[in-house]
Amino acid sequence: MNGLNYLDSTTAAFSGTLVGYVSAKADQVIAYFFGSSSGSREKTRAMADALLNGNHSRYG
Repeated sequence: MNGLNYLDSTTAAFSGTLVGYVSAKADQVIAYFFGSSSGSREKTRAMADALLNGNHSRYG
């Protein structure tokens, strides 16, 4: 027998909401590490390196 047949509608709705919430948070974590925040962090490191080591150029 399948245990999911015995869930009431409130439990099923809560479970669906919980799965959706966790999925959305996972998307945010992935977007942070591979998205614009990660690129911004790398840009900041490159700028700091250029200023500290004198590796800066006039055009980028």
